[in-house]
Amino acid sequence: MVQLSSADRQELQAAYELSEQRHIALARTNIRAFVSYVMRDEQTGAPVDLSAMHSAWHYLADQYDRLIIWSFPESGKTANLSVARTLFKLGRNPSTLYGICSGSDEMATKIAGLCGQYISDSAELHRVFPNLRPDRNAAWNSDRMTVVRPTKSKDPSINVISVGSNFQGSRFNEVILDDILNYANTRTAHMRDEMERWYLASVPGRLNPQNGRAVLLANAFHPDDLAHRLAKNSRWKAYKFPIRRKDGTPFWPERWGEESIRKRAAELMVGGSVWEVQRQLMLQVRSDETSRFQEAWIKHAMARGEGKDMSYGLRVLPFGCKIFIGTDLGIKKKETSAKTVFFVLLIHPNGDREPLWVEGKKRLSPEIKAEIEKLYLRFPGGVFIVENNQAQDYLVQDMHASTAIPIYGFTTGANKADPTFGVEAMTASFAAGKWIIPNRGGICDPEIQQWIEGLYSYTPTAHVSDYVMAGWFAHVGETIPMGKLPPKVGAANLKLSKW
Repeated sequence: MVQLSSADRQELQAAYELSEQRHIALARTNIRAFVSYVMRDEQTGAPVDLSAMHSAWHYLADQYDRLIIWSFPESGKTANLSVARTLFKLGRNPSTLYGICSGSDEMATKIAGLCGQYISDSAELHRVFPNLRPDRNAAWNSDRMTVVRPTKSKDPSINVISVGSNFQGSRFNEVILDDILNYANTRTAHMRDEMERWYLASVPGRLNPQNGRAVLLANAFHPDDLAHRLAKNSRWKAYKFPIRRKDGTPFWPERWGEESIRKRAAELMVGGSVWEVQRQLMLQVRSDETSRFQEAWIKHAMARGEGKDMSYGLRVLPFGCKIFIGTDLGIKKKETSAKTVFFVLLIHPNGDREPLWVEGKKRLSPEIKAEIEKLYLRFPGGVFIVENNQAQDYLVQDMHASTAIPIYGFTTGANKADPTFGVEAMTASFAAGKWIIPNRGGICDPEIQQWIEGLYSYTPTAHVSDYVMAGWFAHVGETIPMGKLPPKVGAANLKLSKW
């Protein structure tokens, strides 16, 4: 063990104090520095370090005065945007008037109470904002708190407000609507209408017309709940932060890594349903009244596939069966580019449809060609249905010229929204119970689950999931309009490259 001299210890102490003073100075103007210096993890008491996701929230809250943030449970919404941000902005301007509203009075009181604890007791907060203190001559209780401020106001600095209550006469610079939506007030059209009427009658008119701000923090419940209604208003900006990014990587890996996500997903998949996983963790919403793909159909298909895994390959094509491999191409390997998704579908002699292998990755053109060749060896007799729109067509033409693999180039457009021949054509086979979805105890492979999530969220007017597109190509393989050079493969006339 190295022994430090007295002079060395003094030098290190001086360096630490200088670093701390710089941190404190930065925390007075920078929310990230403020959080890392002042805020403490509620479970461990350790200093909090903002993730990239949390930093994005604060950036958005700085940019927009009407903001909706959807995120998964236990993502840190309350700690960051209801508590830390309130303390930071009160420290910078003690005259700010805050309204805090949650789904229950108890939760709103807890949020306000945590703010009050920091203002009363946090030494770190007082080093950053020495003058942020309780006003002992004004209200300071569980739902009304007033800090020392240079201005006079009849309203407290922090005021707890209740969903459904009438708080006429109050004035706010900022209102935090923290998880005000729940199962009860989003379940029926009547309750959704009531929430909208309460919001419009209560909140906008209480906000300062010059600098009033409102932030709504929510989990996803229903496509017609208050958050989704407000998101359609051009006055509001809305952003979703699911537990996984579009590329499948965790949004907050420090707290929610792969193992934690897997455990939570397993806990939510009661009765073989992935709907709560999709809603709570991926923020996908649907309603049974409008959804094209019904949950009951998916559950039936999973019951038929209980105990099955995806198949890496087949030795031979089973008698009377066909294999179609739907391929939705994403050529560029960029963070924002689409995946190339391969969907291997076995069609049984009785018309049952069973996904054997589903895989989506960002791939360059040579990698896509190599993967097609591997899949053809792994699944003998497979016929590829490959999207050939615009830039993708050159890959199809190249494969036709250089391989003997049966490939059909399929052009998509308005046909994908056709209710008879498009993506929705799959609903007939689902409704008839003709699908078999591999799973074990209701837990699907993540690739299969992404396909299911895409089915649940499918609407003809919105972007269709890459997984759903690949599945559709495979599904219609035996009935798709074919070219003029026809050997027969099953019931389909296909243009086969160098057949």
